[in-house]
Order: sequence, then structure tokens, then C-alpha cells
Amino acid sequence: MPWMTRLLPSQQLELPIQRALLVVVDQFYSESLARLVQLLPELDVVGSEVIHGGHALTATLLAPFEGWNKGQLDAALEHNASSRALVNFPTEHHPDADTLRAITLDLAAAWREFAL
Repeated sequence: MPWMTRLLPSQQLELPIQRALLVVVDQFYSESLARLVQLLPELDVVGSEVIHGGHALTATLLAPFEGWNKGQLDAALEHNASSRALVNFPTEHHPDADTLRAITLDLAAAWREFAL
């Protein structure tokens, strides 16, 4: 993963998986939001129905993103667990429960920001 290649030589070794995932997720959500904004004129936002305080299409637009954070985390964990380069970094090779919880909370915050 290119993000790990950049972090290791820079000595930014404190939770690089967390930093890297946040960079990837933030960039993905920013680009996705920009593309959705381009679609707004075609979605007739002004004349649409409001359901539970949101646009009627909100659930439909967000559905493809469900589980994406977990998929990214799982892929990163699988990569790190099989990486020989990370064997000397136990918190990256096999993160503990507290680290996983912190990463999950950070990814959830990025999701909330995007979804709102």
C-alpha cells in the first residue's frame, strides 16, 4: 500500500494503519460527495419529498456505501497481517482491541460527516 510506504520512512510510526485508513476514507468520501453534488440538479432536490428530515433519495444514495468502511478496515488488516515489513510493528501486524475500536470510531465519524 503506497500510504504505508510513505509513513514508514517518515518515522510516523504511531498507528500508521489508523492514519492511512483515515486518509483513504476521507479522500474517498470527499470525491464521492463531489460527484453526488454534480448530480443534484438532475435529482430535482427542490421538488423532492422529505422523509425523516432528509431528502427522499438519501437512503438510496447512501446504500452503495454501506459496509465500505468495514471492507477497507478488513482489507488493511489482512494486508498488514501478511506483511513481512510490519512483523516488527505488532500494533500494525495484529492490532489489539483498543486500536481496532479507535480506528472503527474514526471511520464511523468520517462516515457520519459524509452521510450528513
